[in-house]
Amino acid sequence: MSDAEVKKLEEEVMSALYGQKLGKNDFRSKSCDVFVVIDAKSWIYKGVVLKPTVKMMGVEANEIALEFKENSSLDSNLFTPINPSSIKIKELRF
Repeated sequence: MSDAEVKKLEEEVMSALYGQKLGKNDFRSKSCDVFVVIDAKSWIYKGVVLKPTVKMMGVEANEIALEFKENSSLDSNLFTPINPSSIKIKELRF
């Protein structure tokens, strides 16, 4: 996506979720955009959430990226695609 497309998507998502952009803040030496939606706050760098936090109904959850490497690649052998025809769905009624 181009920078303009990312910005437009960001605005649409924030509007739909009644969120707001608080500004910029450094995290792990990256200049992140900080967003808040309801009780969740996220530090986002180039579309990647590096630090999400949420405190809701007395429960607090925090995550942090321990390492972030830009322009890196992964070996395609690390992932095995799932064959959709092999998935069995059962409907349960209560």
